[in-house]
Amino acid sequence: MDTIVQAETVAAVLGGQGHDVTMTPVRRAVRHTVDALRRTSTEVVFNLVETIGGTCEGAYLLPSALEQAGIPFTGAGSHAMLLAGNKLAVKRLLRSAGVPTPPWVEEMGGEPEHMAGASFLPGPYVVKSVWEHGSHGLDQGSIIEFADRVAVQRSLAQKRRELGGAWFAEAFVSGREFCVGVVEEADGPRLLPTYEICFEGGKDAPRLVDYAAKWDEASAQALATPRNWEFSAEEGVLLQRMEASSLMCWRFLRLAGYARVDMRVDSAGVPNVIDVNSNPCISPEAGFAVQLERSGIGLGRGVGMIVEAALRRRGAPFHNTPTRKAA
Repeated sequence: MDTIVQAETVAAVLGGQGHDVTMTPVRRAVRHTVDALRRTSTEVVFNLVETIGGTCEGAYLLPSALEQAGIPFTGAGSHAMLLAGNKLAVKRLLRSAGVPTPPWVEEMGGEPEHMAGASFLPGPYVVKSVWEHGSHGLDQGSIIEFADRVAVQRSLAQKRRELGGAWFAEAFVSGREFCVGVVEEADGPRLLPTYEICFEGGKDAPRLVDYAAKWDEASAQALATPRNWEFSAEEGVLLQRMEASSLMCWRFLRLAGYARVDMRVDSAGVPNVIDVNSNPCISPEAGFAVQLERSGIGLGRGVGMIVEAALRRRGAPFHNTPTRKAA
């Protein structure tokens, strides 16, 4: 439903700028969609596909097919979509590049009794989906205190049985949470205003943006997680560290067009990357859209910048005329 809101928003923006825009649903067999785009001489695709066949794991398939067809499209390429979509792959890459990210435990096969390891750090963990986004499967009980790997593996196996898909446990960083936005300009990525997610549910409430907080605007969790945009001068160094980490994520993952990087700050004041969002939600009320507004770019211009970035990768100009077709 949120994807439809995004599609309608983008179509209205580009249509208002004089472009011929068509909203096109994407089926599991993406080649049929791409063949149809070829027949209509579509010049650029604003890619808002988040799932193929009901799972985020296949979101890279449309970019891959568009690349093979030579049709420009917005946002991350197929390689970046595949890599950024897998939270474990992102964490391994960031760890190898020296970008802080919380420790984690992956789901493994075999009997749990053989998995207890001396290197395991007991404590609170968040059980998260490897592939699904949008706080899928997260609720007020998703922060779990684990004493050993055996308990972790049992919990991950239970999640797989309940909701399907692959799961992992990420060490819970109980500090502050921030979101850094990036949009692509002609000379490279541009940082947008950072915002903090405040947790106002009381000392006993989990400091977590769960599914209800993200999608149920009337829920207690949503009301208790407002955004804060104002920071003191003393916090400037922290903001700079987060911005630097976000640009490293942009480069290492080969992101394009736009992105959002989510971080939690640990007790030592170190920002840890907990999620990298290629093609983040661009509906009018979403954090990224508000970042565009607060930067002075605005949603309309921001959508145009994202399209321009897609066309630059093919070397084509982008003019506000009704001669170009977008799907």
